[in-house]
Amino acid sequence: MDLNEIIEMKNQNPGATGYYNNRELFIRKVYDNSGLVEVVDLVNGEVYSLHSSKIDKSYTNSYNSFQ
Repeated sequence: MDLNEIIEMKNQNPGATGYYNNRELFIRKVYDNSGLVEVVDLVNGEVYSLHSSKIDKSYTNSYNSFQ
């Protein structure tokens, strides 16, 4: 699944999950102007920013990161 597919999936169904690099991800937020997609790794609960088909760990799971 590439970045465009993830964004399209999020637009069609805001609660959708998808697989990227063998990880099940919940697409939490799409930043339209920057091209970033914020995702939650459903296995370990970590939050990532997805950009240009790369996952970069942005911050670890915490109560605040799920608000």
